Amino acid sequence: MKRIPKPILFTLIYYIVAALLGFYFGTSKSFKSGPCTPDLDIMWPLFVFLGSIVLTLIYFLKFSLKKRRINLYIALIHLAVLLGFVLLLVVDSRGTH
Repeated sequence: MKRIPKPILFTLIYYIVAALLGFYFGTSKSFKSGPCTPDLDIMWPLFVFLGSIVLTLIYFLKFSLKKRRINLYIALIHLAVLLGFVLLLVVDSRGTH
């Protein structure tokens, strides 16, 4: 069985931890936003979304400069998460009307 390279494994672990923290922040009563103050239940998706944009750009740039295939795979993982967020926003916005 082939082993997953460490950079890809770390990227996947990053998003698994981010998803678990997002679930915790979204379901915990101590992180709920008020009418005037956004808290982690609102800010967490924004941080992960912006982080995905930045990491996608960084790894595509690394791939274009170094031509290492692992950088392309990591960039595609970040891009997939980014597209997942966009799809989630589109589906969620259509369901609220």
